[in-house]
Amino acid sequence: MNQKETAIRHAASIGKKYEDLNLVVAHIGGGLSVAAHRKGRMIDGNDIVGGEGPFAPTRAGSLPSVDLVRLCFSGKYTEKQLIEKFMKNGGFVDHLNTADMLEVHKNIDAGDKYAELIYKAFIYQIIKYIGSMAAVLKGKVDGILLGGGIVNDKQLVAAINEACSFIAPVSAYPGEFEMEAMASGALRVLQGKEKTKVYSGKPVWQGFNFK
Repeated sequence: MNQKETAIRHAASIGKKYEDLNLVVAHIGGGLSVAAHRKGRMIDGNDIVGGEGPFAPTRAGSLPSVDLVRLCFSGKYTEKQLIEKFMKNGGFVDHLNTADMLEVHKNIDAGDKYAELIYKAFIYQIIKYIGSMAAVLKGKVDGILLGGGIVNDKQLVAAINEACSFIAPVSAYPGEFEMEAMASGALRVLQGKEKTKVYSGKPVWQGFNFK
């Protein structure tokens, strides 16, 4: 929802419709999702619920599959412990014992080189995923949008802009807009700008039919 709302707000700010733009949107918060939006539809992105993508404050992100299998069969952890390790106690928590980016910056300013390394790796992985989604859009990208609480970090935004602005202009929309997204979606339906959609509970895409 935050990705969609960020994209809709950006389109309005430049006098365009969301459905007319190709965008790469990164939500950078407690979790981290990067997706390709083509003409009003999200066509690809990392599976944030399943733990895929860049590591985040509390999430481990994508991991080498062979090492992951070995860890699972090591006998050291239960299934529940491993899921918590990857989804609740991974990322910055695992490396630096904190999910607070202000504390991370404080440690870096105090000369903590390991904290600096992890922070730079965090940004590096985001940049890689943005680049991959730009490729999904075949390089036809109208904008790169950054949303989520961590986007208040001006140093992070500057680093992403430096690396990715050759693809498309980078715009920052700090904060979480999930509640606003639901309200504005309902308003668009009431105003006749969108039609009501019925959620059936079944995936729209049922897989490839090779028969």
